[in-house]
Amino acid sequence: MRNEIIIEFIQHDRQHTEFDWANIIVQKEKVGQVRCLIESNALTIFSIKVFPDYQGLGYASKFIEKVKKKYDIIIADRVRVTSSGFWDKMGFVQTEHGKWVYLK
Repeated sequence: MRNEIIIEFIQHDRQHTEFDWANIIVQKEKVGQVRCLIESNALTIFSIKVFPDYQGLGYASKFIEKVKKKYDIIIADRVRVTSSGFWDKMGFVQTEHGKWVYLK
């Protein structure tokens, strides 16, 4: 099985919502989604959800590695304490109010 992911961004104005969404796709199958906000060279992530059948396969990490190549600033907003190890491992730095930031 090939684990390369494709990210399909859906702009908020196409959905009539304040959030942008990113579908995480592997072999033409949607394995997860990300609630985010795209602003120029910055991506703010509010949640990453990998569907239960695909958890533990590294898709969230692969998503982060892929968007690091595209955006200069990535902010993980309102990170739970239980998720802080993930963001640390991905090269993000904790700031105030539970945010973690990656600067290219």
